[in-house]
Amino acid sequence: MPDVFYVLIFIFMSLHVVGAHYTYSEVPLGFWLRDVFDLTRNHYDRQIHFGFGVLILYPMREVVLRAIS
Repeated sequence: MPDVFYVLIFIFMSLHVVGAHYTYSEVPLGFWLRDVFDLTRNHYDRQIHFGFGVLILYPMREVVLRAIS
């Protein structure tokens, strides 16, 4: 299971690197999603913050379980 931990952290960090490269409001993926869902602005920053919660949940669970055992 540690492999899953590293994959999730890698995905999370990769999404942040893309956001930092373009600035979050200018990421092309965000423009695509804006057009598909008929949004008023590029919500890539919100998607990344939601993704942070989803992707970091399993690694944090592992850290807590190892700390208490």
